[in-house]
Amino acid sequence: MAIVPNIITADEVNCLIYSYLKDSGFHHAAFAVKSEGHLDRSPNFSKHIPRGELVDLLSKALLYIEVETHWCQGSLTLNCRAPFSLLDKHTCDIDGVAKPAALRIPPESTTRLLNSFKPAQQVEGDEGTLRKAEEDGMDIDSRAQAQVGTSTDAGEQMDGVPGVQLYDGSKSAVFVCGWSPTNTNILATGTKDAIVHIWDLPPGSEDLVATPLAFSYFPGEDQRDITCLDWSPDGKLVATGAVDGRLRLCTVSAELYMENSQQSQAILALKFSPSGKWLLVGGLNPTIQLWNVPNKTLEKQYPADNASCLDVAWIDDSRFVTCGGDKVIHVFQLNATKPIRTLKGHTNDINQVKCNPSSTSLASCSDDGTARTWNLQTGTSVLCAGHTGELVHVQWCPRTEAGRDELVATCAKDATTRIWNSATGECLKVFTDHTESLFALAFCPSGRWLATGGADGDIHVYDMQIMRRVWSYSAGDLAGVFEIDWQNDGDTNRFAFVLESEKVGVVDLTKIPEFVAIKGSSSL
Repeated sequence: MAIVPNIITADEVNCLIYSYLKDSGFHHAAFAVKSEGHLDRSPNFSKHIPRGELVDLLSKALLYIEVETHWCQGSLTLNCRAPFSLLDKHTCDIDGVAKPAALRIPPESTTRLLNSFKPAQQVEGDEGTLRKAEEDGMDIDSRAQAQVGTSTDAGEQMDGVPGVQLYDGSKSAVFVCGWSPTNTNILATGTKDAIVHIWDLPPGSEDLVATPLAFSYFPGEDQRDITCLDWSPDGKLVATGAVDGRLRLCTVSAELYMENSQQSQAILALKFSPSGKWLLVGGLNPTIQLWNVPNKTLEKQYPADNASCLDVAWIDDSRFVTCGGDKVIHVFQLNATKPIRTLKGHTNDINQVKCNPSSTSLASCSDDGTARTWNLQTGTSVLCAGHTGELVHVQWCPRTEAGRDELVATCAKDATTRIWNSATGECLKVFTDHTESLFALAFCPSGRWLATGGADGDIHVYDMQIMRRVWSYSAGDLAGVFEIDWQNDGDTNRFAFVLESEKVGVVDLTKIPEFVAIKGSSSL
């Protein structure tokens, strides 16, 4: 057999490093590598390098080192439990070496977002970047393509994309967003560089100049990404958690209300209670904090069984649930220090838990590739199995027709969205329009529309009455969609989305012909 030489050039390595730095948000370092390595003159510079390529290659190198080290199948190598590292020399050990706890950041945050990108399988279209939609016999199907470029402070309505406006104002990736529950004009967003923007975006203003208020805090150059955001029910406060472990609350005028750093590790989830008096905070610390918002005091701490807390949800103003790295769901009462019930069934980390509109059931999704619905009264669960990757989001459909079972939607790293019968676990529909991992999933308040977004930079909207895609939009291959939030107002048909490309977008369904043509689209 002919020996084929393996060639690795310094130019190839520099291009991989440049791509890694860009993906990680180190733009200044990437610029330095590009300039000093003269990459703009390199024939490799124009080649498409998938996100995470350098990490993938290093992972394969570790696998090769493992095979190279353990090729001799002695008792020591067969039973070796010591980890392999890129920097440390491997020494076999049958007792194993304790691995450092992995930093578990939820789908909304930096690490998980950047590490979950997969190479996209693209089909060249008329514009070179437009993927061809598969023929599926839909009555209505539209795809809009964003024109990537600079924009002014004014809302940039893309040519040929009616109803879609993009706004600048951020200097780093935007991870989270949320509409005010009381003011339909106000949107809050959180960024990688620890800035909360408060946007005033009245509906129907196409030539709007949007200059957001900014609430910023700079603890250092690293570990400050905003991971979660929630509005108080009265719309007066915005709470955020970050990788630096700091809890921050600001007013709608972007002034500091309170700030605390008792969490020594990343905050991954926070939620106001229905009354707004309480705020739950969870993260990598092995406790869940309960804050008294009016008094600005820490009321109580609840144990998290030495595991990370990845999500929290309120059942009512006196009961809440948590989930995380311990693979179970805990049900707590405010006046108790230990869980009043523990729900078991998942076999891996539980990423999200949501309560249904009537507060009688829960839905959860896990890294074990399944979702479950739980009866709060009996503690029994229904398994929803079918995804081939880790689940990222789970959502209850907010409204159900009389006499029908409630619906649950899930999305996963397998690039699919599934609709489930919550009572039976039957998969009613699989949507396969995305080409990469999904990050965002949201129903409109009426349950008529479901919007999804992912690492491929695409947004798809589905009509739940006919279970079909009716509209799509592409923000570009380098603009992952991190979160989508529908406006909670029956008279306003729009949703917001935030992008890796530092932009904030708003989609107004009343200005999109495909929705105007659908009977009943004026009512969300």
